Amino acid sequence: MTLKNSVLYILLLAIACCFSACHLFPQTVTRPIPDIESGPISLDFDYTNSITKSGWVRFMDLSEGIEDYEWDFGFQENGASVKSYTGAPKIRFPSNGHYNVKLVGISYKDDTLTVTKSVVVSNY
Repeated sequence: MTLKNSVLYILLLAIACCFSACHLFPQTVTRPIPDIESGPISLDFDYTNSITKSGWVRFMDLSEGIEDYEWDFGFQENGASVKSYTGAPKIRFPSNGHYNVKLVGISYKDDTLTVTKSVVVSNY
């Protein structure tokens, strides 16, 4: 086999591989980048009283698209409102009773949402 025939053979082999299931070069798979700007935005929470620790309440974040949180738990400690800035805080309330818990959330679009719920503490 001459050099010219060898080069031609390799070229034909490469072309045959390209048209068959064999690939000489890896294929690039492109996936769409998710558009977080079009996702849902909502602000909501739920809570449960602890069954083992008196006064403790666990809050669950049910929000979507929220980046920043500010909770106000409806009571004061040392003259200041008790607050939290996490998505799902655990808080000890001073006594059984009804508390108006306010949650303010800021979305990824910089929208400010507010929800207030009456929370019943009943585990003292």
